Amino acid sequence: MLAEANTTVEAVINFNVPDEVLVERISGHRVHSASGRSYHVKFAPPKVAGKDDMTGEPSSKQFRLRRKFLK
Repeated sequence: MLAEANTTVEAVINFNVPDEVLVERISGHRVHSASGRSYHVKFAPPKVAGKDDMTGEPSSKQFRLRRKFLK
């Protein structure tokens, strides 16, 4: 893939994060589907819980992301 793009890796960053922190971050993530605005129930909550700040429509969990990362 890199060879096809005629590029190389110049640096790598490795984050050592406890599993509990990753699970908390991923499981608290919410998205307003229509706009893509992202929220987190603890770290970046909407003004009204469960609703998009701009439209008032419900935000939803990203189950697709959770399944992918919590395996």
